[in-house]
Amino acid sequence: MENGEFFIFVMYLGVSGLFAGLGVPLVLGMVPPNMLYGFRTPRTLNNPSAWYPANRVTGLWMIATGLVTAAVDVYVYMAGIQLPAAAWSVLAPVMTGILAMVIHGVIVARRTDQPAT
Repeated sequence: MENGEFFIFVMYLGVSGLFAGLGVPLVLGMVPPNMLYGFRTPRTLNNPSAWYPANRVTGLWMIATGLVTAAVDVYVYMAGIQLPAAAWSVLAPVMTGILAMVIHGVIVARRTDQPAT
């Protein structure tokens, strides 16, 4: 095992923890509409009834992405997978989680921003 694999291991564990940690306040509804943190679109920033549900689901995706990425990272490191495959293997759940987060957040923001019929 080289230093590069250990660096990737530690870096992705840090990213995993950051994702999961930043997702918790969003899930709990502790973050009001703002320009710095949360699922920010014109629709969510202008309408709290869209902001909170969209941020709740994106926060859940952030937590899930962090946990899955950490699990994959530990597996890749323990299995002795070498670079560059190690980096790409752990990047896959990060990118998948981000994509799911954006798609689900947009869907929820659009659905909650609709007037009741």
